[in-house]
Amino acid sequence: MSVWGKVLIVALIAAVPALCQFTLKKGSKIFIEKMQEDLDGYITAEIVQKKIQLEIVNEAELADYVMIGNGTPEQARKWHQGWLTAEQDRTSGNVRIYERVTKKLVFAAEAGDRSLMWGAMARGGQRKVASRLVDKLKNHVK
Repeated sequence: MSVWGKVLIVALIAAVPALCQFTLKKGSKIFIEKMQEDLDGYITAEIVQKKIQLEIVNEAELADYVMIGNGTPEQARKWHQGWLTAEQDRTSGNVRIYERVTKKLVFAAEAGDRSLMWGAMARGGQRKVASRLVDKLKNHVK
């Protein structure tokens, strides 16, 4: 195989993930189902606060997309975590977005509240998890 053939194969392999990425259209309607640990309320607030161009509706029948997911309960932190040992997530969450009609998965993400820079002094919880999930979603709304 020639050098150009190998370059073409490498370029195609690199482009496949970008071609498979699904984007949500700006202005699409999304319904956010109830989630554990009230993660849905934090996600709704983050979408509004970060001005993500999605319209949140209160009934699934009116939506183009449905978001489901869950959050984990906050775990107690031992006195030495973040100071003497590696920092761990106290809370985490995950979401999935489906097309309402076709049930096709279009987005999935997970996040935790661990802060590498500030360690035990950083604010965490479901608000931080929701913020990180919405930051990931923002890249898929076009």
